Amino acid sequence: KLATTSTGIDVTGTVTADGLTVDGNVANITLNNTDTTIGQQRLSEINFDQNDPDGAGVGTVASIYALNRGSSSGFGALVFQTGTASTLADRMRIEYTGDVSFYEDTGTTPKMVWKSADERLGIGTSSPSEVLELTAGATNFGLLVNNATGNPSRITLTNSEGSGYIDQNNNLMRF
Repeated sequence: KLATTSTGIDVTGTVTADGLTVDGNVANITLNNTDTTIGQQRLSEINFDQNDPDGAGVGTVASIYALNRGSSSGFGALVFQTGTASTLADRMRIEYTGDVSFYEDTGTTPKMVWKSADERLGIGTSSPSEVLELTAGATNFGLLVNNATGNPSRITLTNSEGSGYIDQNNNLMRF
């Protein structure tokens, strides 16, 4: 159903177009979920579909969706997914708190997390207890400081009691 209104065109149903251009001083696209049920649910979604003419890869290969976190107060999250035409996995999630999570290859476990309220970054952990926490899990832990300029590389450790450093020759120096 197509209707002309004072603000433009109102379409009820599905619109198929080869392109969409939104012009104006403040170009705005609103995806409005009219479901009045409150709960954890997808509110709106943008899908990127592939239509392989051989039929081998027909489906959604990436998606961005808004998630209601289960409250009438409007706690939301934005989720980014990628994958194959048959299976999508979470890759990044931005929570209403400002927390940002990046997921491992299966898309089920966050492996790098920014906790905005605590101002903490965790790599290999979803709940960092320090400003920067690196957790290796079952693999060997390594930290590479690569200085391509030829100048010495150094990790400096400083607190209110003093400071020290580890230099490129693995020597611990205190001063």
